[in-house]
Amino acid sequence: MCGDRRRKFYRVNCRGVDAADQFPTAVHQAWDLAASLAAFVADGCRLVDADEYAARLEVCEACDRRRGRHCLECGCRIDLKARGRAFRCPLGLWPISGPRPA
Repeated sequence: MCGDRRRKFYRVNCRGVDAADQFPTAVHQAWDLAASLAAFVADGCRLVDADEYAARLEVCEACDRRRGRHCLECGCRIDLKARGRAFRCPLGLWPISGPRPA
């Protein structure tokens, strides 16, 4: 069998491409999206200010887990996820604003 079984939630890879360079499975992306949206709604759908948004995007620009407009860790569109105050970087690289998650 091909692929790395230790990396559950990631697509099995049979073409020699490193599994770390692939997006999470659709199930994992859907789970992350649902959790992020629940946190966003619980926070009152608040957005970050322009300075924090720019700082988040700057962090993502330098990240090796970014592919185009998407994050390889969670599969989200970075420009959308960076807007919500309750949204978090899956690697913990963004400064935390607002209430901290439980």
